Amino acid sequence: MKRLFPVLVVLFLGYLGFSLALPIFPPLFLDLHHSFLPTEMGTAMRRILLGILFSMYPFGQFIGAPIMGKLSDKYGRKPILLISLLAIIPGYIGSALSVSHQLPFLIFLSRFWVGLLEGNITIAQAAISDISENEKAKTKNFGWMVSLSSSAFFFGPLIGGKLADSKLIYWFHYDTPFWCAAILVLIGVLVVWRRFQETHEADPEVEIRPAKILVSFIESLRIKRLRLIFAANLCFFFAIFFFLNFFSAYLVNAFGFNVSQLGEANAYLSIFVVLGPLLFGTMAKYWTVTKTALIGSVLMGVSLIVFLLPSSPYALFFTLIPVGFFMAIGFAYPALMISNIVSKRMQGQILGSNMAIQVFGEGATALIGGLLMAIFSSLPIWAGAFVAILGGLILISETQRPQKQAPPSSS
Repeated sequence: MKRLFPVLVVLFLGYLGFSLALPIFPPLFLDLHHSFLPTEMGTAMRRILLGILFSMYPFGQFIGAPIMGKLSDKYGRKPILLISLLAIIPGYIGSALSVSHQLPFLIFLSRFWVGLLEGNITIAQAAISDISENEKAKTKNFGWMVSLSSSAFFFGPLIGGKLADSKLIYWFHYDTPFWCAAILVLIGVLVVWRRFQETHEADPEVEIRPAKILVSFIESLRIKRLRLIFAANLCFFFAIFFFLNFFSAYLVNAFGFNVSQLGEANAYLSIFVVLGPLLFGTMAKYWTVTKTALIGSVLMGVSLIVFLLPSSPYALFFTLIPVGFFMAIGFAYPALMISNIVSKRMQGQILGSNMAIQVFGEGATALIGGLLMAIFSSLPIWAGAFVAILGGLILISETQRPQKQAPPSSS
């Protein structure tokens, strides 16, 4: 726990800083009373631009995550984690200046930059895998990771919504959460510098040429078992981010939620994402990691359908409970399935590849969902329900085989 604690703190601070802005973007882009976008711009175009904005951060991660994972395999977790955290700070400052000076182009650029250098998630997953002695310990530690990082999604939107509300304090504005995010990242830098103990010594034999990293990623996809799980993971990620990217926008369109109410709704959802991992240990007694992922993926799809059925906002008190619980499974078990297959030496590389697939799903759903939402506001969430069920079906054949390690790809 002494070695695990700094990793969890960094994840908490990183997710907290990221989630501060979640309730800000939908009203900033969709509310005609804000002058961030030209007042003559139509609703459909505003929705499409919102989807593009949501895609900038994950597309940056899609490029950066495999590189960060590979670099941490070669140079160690700590120095790469420090560099990635320091590089994020100018990105948050750029987002704050974009909002305060009404520069839409800068917010797109800064979100991409933050995603590009956001290596702390991949490196933290690799560090947790380094620390874990066996599969049971790894499941428990990944559960801690999901609980603590998800608790940031409780506090982040709640605090971010208040920080953007000038009715509370006159100098609060939509740029305030970004300034706070930059401060939180700086605190994370200090925690890593003073408390983080290296979990993976530098390995000079690891090659870091960009072309080699791309080849390693492609080779991992050629392993049949990995390819199957990557496909199922992508479906799970599509389902999660179709919902997360457009959950707030749906509430604005369906119920007229304001920025403070959006923060409260996101915080309520996060309670059940935080509590979900408390049941991971019990589920491990009865089901394998893969079977748990299969069940969670299918039920995630069902819960999204149930979420859309009621016409009253008060139903959210009930419909968000299963969504949050199955989302907790979706954040932990895809990485667990991949991590359990490959050797310890490849953890950074393979988890970086899985993170690239995750953020590709996040970015793709942002773009596709923006177009779907321009047609009908709930269509992205319906799409999420479909792909979640599809992901569970893909895993059926995997649950019928003995659990064994796949042959490692070249590093």
